[in-house]
Amino acid sequence: MTSVILAEDESLLRQLLGQTLESAGICVVAEAADGVEALAAIESHQADVLLLDLHMPRLDGMGVLEALDRGTGQLRVLAITAYATDEALLEALRAGADGFMLKSCAAADLVAAIRTVARGEIVVPPEFLLRLIERAARSSRPIPQRDDLDKLQSLPLHDRRILLLLSRGLSNNEIAGELGITPTTAKTYVSRLLQRMEMNNRTQLALWAARLESMGATLTSSQGFS
Repeated sequence: MTSVILAEDESLLRQLLGQTLESAGICVVAEAADGVEALAAIESHQADVLLLDLHMPRLDGMGVLEALDRGTGQLRVLAITAYATDEALLEALRAGADGFMLKSCAAADLVAAIRTVARGEIVVPPEFLLRLIERAARSSRPIPQRDDLDKLQSLPLHDRRILLLLSRGLSNNEIAGELGITPTTAKTYVSRLLQRMEMNNRTQLALWAARLESMGATLTSSQGFS
C-alpha cells in the first residue's frame, strides 16, 4: 500500500484529500498544516510520498523542498497548487519535487499521480511538460559548465541514450519501448544514472540534459540499445 504524508494548510481541503486518498487505498500516515509541521512529520513517519502544498504559512513548499535531505530514504515529493506560474513550477522541480498537480484536477488523476510518483516516475501535466523543458533550455542561467560536459562524455552509450529520452519527457515504459528493454531494466538504468549524476530525481536530470543540448552538446541517438 502506498503511504503518504499530507501537507496542506486549508483544513477542509486537507480532510477531503485525506478521505479521497484513504478511499482509494492510499494510507495517510501523517498530516501537516504548514511547512514546519511537514518537516516534523517527515522526521517521525516513514512514507512513500509527500503530497506538498506549495503555498503554506510559516514555511512554504519551496522551503520544505530546500530543507529536505534527499540523499537518504525513498521519499518522493508531489507538489500541489491551486495556481502557479511556469517559473514557480520550474523552480519547484529544480528544488527536488518529483512532479506537480493542480488542485483542480480530478480525484482519480491525483491518486494516479501519487502512485506514479511512488514508482519513481515524473508527474507533470502534459500541457506543462514541454513548456517547462523549453523554458529550461532557453534559460540564460549558466547551469551547464565544463564539468557538466565532462560528466556527459564520461557516460556509457546506454546511459546517454536514456538521458536523451528523459530530456524528451518519456516514462520508464516509453523508454523501454524505444530501446527494446523491459520497464524494470529501464527503471534500474534510470536509478543508476541518477546516482551517478548525483541528482535527486529524473525531472532534474531531464532539465539538465535539455540545458546541455541548448548549449550545443550532443547527447546521442535514441535508436537501439547496447
